Amino acid sequence: MRKLTGVITAMTLALFGTVVAAEPAHAVAPTPKVCTGSTVLPTSTNVDPLGWGDLKNAKYVDGGIQLTATATVEAYAYVDFTAVPLSQIGDLSTSFSNATGSFGIILGGEANIHYEGGAYWTKTPNVFPSQGDGVYGAPDLNNLLSDPGINEVAVWVNPGGSLLLHSQNYGCQTQPFNFLQPVVVAHTPAITGSPTIGSILTADPGTWTPADATLSYQWILDGKTNIAGATAVTYTPVAADSGHTLAVRMTGTKDGYTSATALSPAVIVAPAPGAFQSLSPTRLLDTRVTDGKIGPAQTRTLQVTGVGGVPSTGVSAVVLNVTVTETTSGGYLTVSPTGTTRPTVSNLNWSNGDTIPNAVTVKVGTNGMVDLYQSGPGAAQVIVDVAGYYVDGAVVEAGGFTALAPSRILDSRVVGGKFVSGEARELQILGMGGVPVSDVSAVVLNVTVTETTSGGYLTVYPSGTPKPTASNLNWSGGLTIPNLAVVKVGASGKVSLFQSGPGTAQVIVDVAGYYVGGDAKVLGMFVALAPSRVLDTRGTTPVLPNSNEVLPILNKGGVPSTGVSAVVMNTTVTETKAPGYLTVFPGSSVLPTASNLNWSGAGSTIPNLVTVQVGTDGNVTFRNGSTGTTQVIADTAGYYIGI
Repeated sequence: MRKLTGVITAMTLALFGTVVAAEPAHAVAPTPKVCTGSTVLPTSTNVDPLGWGDLKNAKYVDGGIQLTATATVEAYAYVDFTAVPLSQIGDLSTSFSNATGSFGIILGGEANIHYEGGAYWTKTPNVFPSQGDGVYGAPDLNNLLSDPGINEVAVWVNPGGSLLLHSQNYGCQTQPFNFLQPVVVAHTPAITGSPTIGSILTADPGTWTPADATLSYQWILDGKTNIAGATAVTYTPVAADSGHTLAVRMTGTKDGYTSATALSPAVIVAPAPGAFQSLSPTRLLDTRVTDGKIGPAQTRTLQVTGVGGVPSTGVSAVVLNVTVTETTSGGYLTVSPTGTTRPTVSNLNWSNGDTIPNAVTVKVGTNGMVDLYQSGPGAAQVIVDVAGYYVDGAVVEAGGFTALAPSRILDSRVVGGKFVSGEARELQILGMGGVPVSDVSAVVLNVTVTETTSGGYLTVYPSGTPKPTASNLNWSGGLTIPNLAVVKVGASGKVSLFQSGPGTAQVIVDVAGYYVGGDAKVLGMFVALAPSRVLDTRGTTPVLPNSNEVLPILNKGGVPSTGVSAVVMNTTVTETKAPGYLTVFPGSSVLPTASNLNWSGAGSTIPNLVTVQVGTDGNVTFRNGSTGTTQVIADTAGYYIGI
């Protein structure tokens, strides 16, 4: 215990709470004691009356100041205190230039400082070499700390909680005052370990002062939600943390000290295997610009990882929109993983002169590439845009996607014959083409109609459910049209295919992957929906040339009002008036250099499956890139879970 000398006046000492950056603790206010006369003082072990006069006539003595003049009689106190290292004080930036009262502090265990009338006075002359004579006139307390020999400070630390204040009539009373506790000095913690599901993360506290401070931990999700029970130095991310940020908040406490809190930088928990990561559409290939047409029976490899927003590693499959144009003969295009045997399937089919788009979900092959095989006998320009990718790894979470090597599970030209007008035919899904026999919520199918004898449409939907007012493929007589379909699997493990007619059509179905069954809740997982129409401009007005149609998609067609990152829609243009293209993109974001549907001229009906991010405004936008009007139809097939 040490003693501190300071002058006491009638003024309050409210400035003490701002001496350091930390919030000061407050002593319990004692019951005021009132006295009269300069010599009548309350009984207290830490209060001692002393005559006090003109400071300039004072001289320093051990333990206080002895005055040579006593024209003004006041009182000062010896105050018990605890020294506090400067490292625990923080910024002593408060200016006392406007203070009207007096206060005392002690620096470095040697220099008593008294403030009066805008100047600091020291017990020991020349303690601040630049000032000399024991007087320091600067009003900013920070300037007092320029002496490298000063390494600690104590400021009015008095557990008794009162000071003697002198009144104008030379009476006095005890008053409560603020005092500063030592402060726990925090260090910004760091998180070590791999931020992946099932891996242990550890909070590294660094160095806190004092070293024996008690440290507590709270792990936080997305910077705002305390994770229940996550109060240890370690934390193991679970599937529900996938795609979210994690941080740890640490608090240091010690009796007699002001506590301190620090928050670590956040880390992002890697998405769970099978999660979909949507991207703003980005062009990866346009042979009209680079390398020219793909010739007959030619295979061209395309890098799909490390480009267009797709990571260079950790990708199982990509979602592409592929378009062929400037075709010089009929043909087909097969997209398959590089380094694997080319499957006996096709993703796009066309006649001479056609421009045909189709969505393609394809496993990533050797070195992050896929193969584009063009059958010929003519040549074709090929355009590829990426819309997203799936996270690689063992897929166990409900709604997670597992990509398969494309496998044909129906060809009515071989088995079953043509679909007649108004016919619905069931197709076994579970246990076929690599799809498991159970625990499957939905499948990704490439569906093609050919040998069509009239215009019509095909609807693919879960068996055992009512046929929806929606379509997956639309065609005119004689056309061969492909389209990707994401379809819920019916209770019997089947899907139904309805051909509207009035003519007949051959139907070909290839499976490209499936989604794990169960109640999807983890970020990036897919929730399959029964097809539902959310847009049909034929009931209002067509989309004008080079204009946008904005669709608020949340809370429509089974899509919830929150927690959606992207939607999957079967999109169709019809009653076109001129050649053009349709781009579907997030809300009010910048129009990308990409397209989802392309058509060759007036009178076209073209479908395509579209996976599109939901804009921050909850909308998706359809851009008609044509000089003529077009009607647009959109049916929801599902959505991906977002924050």
